[in-house]
This record gives sequence, C-alpha cells and structure tokens, in this order.
Amino acid sequence: MRAAWFPRRRRRREVRGNRHTAEYVAEIVRAGIPVMGHIGMQASRRAEQSGFGIKGRTSTEAMKIVDDARAFVEAGAFGFILEQVPTQLAAFLSKTLPVPVLTLGGGLASDGIYHISGDVVGYSAFPIPKNRGSFVNVGPVIEDGLRRYRDDCLAGAYPLAENTIQMTPEEEERFRHATQALGQLRAA
Repeated sequence: MRAAWFPRRRRRREVRGNRHTAEYVAEIVRAGIPVMGHIGMQASRRAEQSGFGIKGRTSTEAMKIVDDARAFVEAGAFGFILEQVPTQLAAFLSKTLPVPVLTLGGGLASDGIYHISGDVVGYSAFPIPKNRGSFVNVGPVIEDGLRRYRDDCLAGAYPLAENTIQMTPEEEERFRHATQALGQLRAA
C-alpha cells in the first residue's frame, strides 16, 4: 500500500457517481473543495445500479468503472473509495491511477481499506455482506442497553436527579418571576 494524504474531513466532500457526474466534481474542485470519489457499489444509487451487490464482475462492467474513475481523476478527485468490486479491478485502479484508492471488499491490492463501522462491530440494520469482516458482535449489548433504558423511562426510574440539570434557587426564583408576566398557557 502506498502512503496517502487525505484532507481533513470537514474540508472535503465525498461524491458518488460516474463519468456523467464528473462535471460536478470539477465544479466542486474549482470552488476549492477537495473531492474524494466513491465508485463501484453506491447505496444512495441502488435503484439506478439495480440494487446492492458486487459491481464490475464482468469485463464490460469493470471497464465502465475504469472509465468512471478516470473521469473523476480528470475532474480533480484526490482519491477514491471503491466499494464492492473484484480484487482484480481494485488492483488495476490502484496501480494505474495517480491518486489513492481505498477499497471495501476489493482485497489487499489497494492503497487502503475502507470499512463501515457498524459492520466492524457486528451491528447493522441490514445483513452484513460476507466480504466484510466483523470483529465483534455488539448487537446484544446495545439491544440490552436500549431495552433497560426504555423500561426505566416507562417505570419513572430514569432520569435520576443526578442526571438532570437544575437552576440555582436564586435563578429559579428570577425565572418564576419573569414567567408570571407570560400568564398560563395551559392548565396545570
């Protein structure tokens, strides 16, 4: 893997797309905002892409992704997230593009690995794809915590006094005085 520089998160944008959206990448870059491209499987474009799943399995599909990636580079993208593509395609793009390529599901031949944090800890609203590793399953712990929180709220046991914020007695008195002028908006 080659070393990669990535602008600070708040100063860059990720743009998902293809050759047809590269003109927007160019405009964003021209405005001085660094752009990281996202190609391959794109959850936000699942209807256009015929659903979730691996992209670039055939030579024709892979060549379209190569074309899309090159268009993004020409438009000024400083790097890519390449999601759900075969290792061979990820390796080719990592070797031939002048920018860093991070992959999710594309093997070790790229410049870096990208992963979804929910998948890493085994907690997602969706089934975790087999090509994404989970290193622990926090789902039961999170579900237990949420269940206990709900039960304590319904029982009136939460929040406790130490979990609430209070005004000083002096400020509370000033507040009551100030609100008397407003009158009562609803019956007590």
